[in-house]
Amino acid sequence: MPDLPEVETIKREFARDLVGREITAVEVKTPSIVNVPLEQFVRRVRGAEFIEVSRRAKYLVAKLSNGFSLVLNLKMSGQFVHSSPGGELNGHVHAIFILDDGTSLFLRDANSFAAIVLLRSTDVTHFFAHLRLGPEPLKPSFDYEIFRLLVKRHPNARIKPLLCDDQFIAGIGSIYSDEILFYARVHPERPATSLTDQEIQKLFEGIKHILPAAINHRGTTTEFYLDLNGEKGEYQDHLKVHAKPGRPCDGCTGSVERIEVAGRDTYICPSCQH
Repeated sequence: MPDLPEVETIKREFARDLVGREITAVEVKTPSIVNVPLEQFVRRVRGAEFIEVSRRAKYLVAKLSNGFSLVLNLKMSGQFVHSSPGGELNGHVHAIFILDDGTSLFLRDANSFAAIVLLRSTDVTHFFAHLRLGPEPLKPSFDYEIFRLLVKRHPNARIKPLLCDDQFIAGIGSIYSDEILFYARVHPERPATSLTDQEIQKLFEGIKHILPAAINHRGTTTEFYLDLNGEKGEYQDHLKVHAKPGRPCDGCTGSVERIEVAGRDTYICPSCQH
């Protein structure tokens, strides 16, 4: 599923290409993806202009010129694709936004899990407060001491599920937790209480190093993710362990193995990660 680097990539492309564009028409093919009656959704969205786009964890927030906002959650396999005038997409298209320059924004999702929440812009903060999301790991205010204290508050939690928990830290997900844990040479099943301050420091450094690198490479495509232009990310070419079973380890003479942790496929070097 799209994690922080993928959603941040889409946010930046959205801000570049769609902010300032008016929605001249909207078609929702799957009414269940929106949170309000279809007629109300179309009435509120049509004629509004995208004036700002932001990200919170794995959610996009598209602010409209009429006092409403769209909170967009791609979940496991959702894709937003911005198409040239007259462009069409085949298969799994759940919503189409026609813009004033003739281009179209398609929401496509093979698994039909994606969601669009229409809210008054003044209610967006309350929406996210209800989700109790953890801190944004790339904000300057998220420093080592904050991370160390968060880890210490969950002594019995295994470290990979903890890193993947959006109420612990927002947006890391399975791909990047594997890479961060390999960076720190920490086994994903270690309980948080077993981590030394030096290991916590390395995990923190991994977060601050790997997430920006993934954003710089426009995210990771291992299955569904495409950017706003319908193109794959590039960071999959730089992964050290995730989805690389049998690959020689960069740090030793061992090789990458796949295990299961909390129901997730997880990739490690058993020689390096203890």
